[in-house]
Amino acid sequence: VGYTHCAVIYLNDNFGNSHLRSFVDAAVQSNLTVESVPFPPRPSQEDLRIAIESIAATQIRCVFAIVTVADHEKILEEAFRQNIVGPDYFWLMSNNRLWVSGDTYER
Repeated sequence: VGYTHCAVIYLNDNFGNSHLRSFVDAAVQSNLTVESVPFPPRPSQEDLRIAIESIAATQIRCVFAIVTVADHEKILEEAFRQNIVGPDYFWLMSNNRLWVSGDTYER
């Protein structure tokens, strides 16, 4: 897809850390630079706000999210509030749901 940088927002637990290591290993093999952003299990709205702000600050347009199904919508809602969704962004969720920001996201 032509990206050279990717942000990874991940659940900071055994599940998230394991998947992050695997993703980073694969990214290095593909010359992809990764900016990782953790968030805690059972995150508060403030935790998610801070994590998404960190991603927004990087100006990276490709985001891989290592999340649970329960956190999927909360993360996208916060990303929407911070204006980092839309046709210029690509989001891939690790919970087996592909969501491309060019798609309509309605809550």
